[in-house]
Amino acid sequence: TTTTATTTTPSKKKTWIMVDTPKYSKSAVDTVTGLTGPDGPHYLVLTHVDDTADHGTWKEQFPNLKRIFHSGDLGRHNWVGDKTLEHVEILLHPHHNDNDDDADDDASLQAFDLEGNPVRLHQKKDNNDDNNNNDNNSNHEALVLHTPGHSPGSITLYVPSRRTIFTGDTLGYTQRTHTLTGFPRYGNNLQRQSETVRKLAELEDWTIIAPGHGHVRDYTNYRDHNHHHH
Repeated sequence: TTTTATTTTPSKKKTWIMVDTPKYSKSAVDTVTGLTGPDGPHYLVLTHVDDTADHGTWKEQFPNLKRIFHSGDLGRHNWVGDKTLEHVEILLHPHHNDNDDDADDDASLQAFDLEGNPVRLHQKKDNNDDNNNNDNNSNHEALVLHTPGHSPGSITLYVPSRRTIFTGDTLGYTQRTHTLTGFPRYGNNLQRQSETVRKLAELEDWTIIAPGHGHVRDYTNYRDHNHHHH
């Protein structure tokens, strides 16, 4: 499932972001341009290697499109064998020395702005820290979070102004069990994914999940309930 996000910059200019790739067709292009206008989206967030089909064709259709992908899904984890993913416009790399597949000791998720620059993420527990007041997440139109587990390079788009996270296959709602799920049958590292989901829960200000599978859902009541019981 492909989703689109729109954010508004301080200059009131809209930024269109497509999350994962629909199968390329004229009707799909018409649907996208019906939202964005003829120039198409500004960014394409490829949340994990499974959902990257036709990304090159979309780039040909919209030459100004910037594709965002994480290097964790390259090499031996690029099981689809698409070497062109190594040449996307914005290839994210781990902050500092976190090159080990299993090394992720950070208290919070690694974050990037839409151009791939590392950003410090503001967590709920930071609220009492006066040093962070000038750098909260709402200062950014959108953030890309490294959310490993389903795959080593899984990423999530976070749009603070819409209180929404676009999670790919990291987290979503399943009608089968009527619960949140991380699609464990297809996961690469479930322990790491559960740690990622915990860190997402600690993120300060989202209530809506737009997943790669299933429906967009608002979790305001769920989060309020859990907040009062912890």
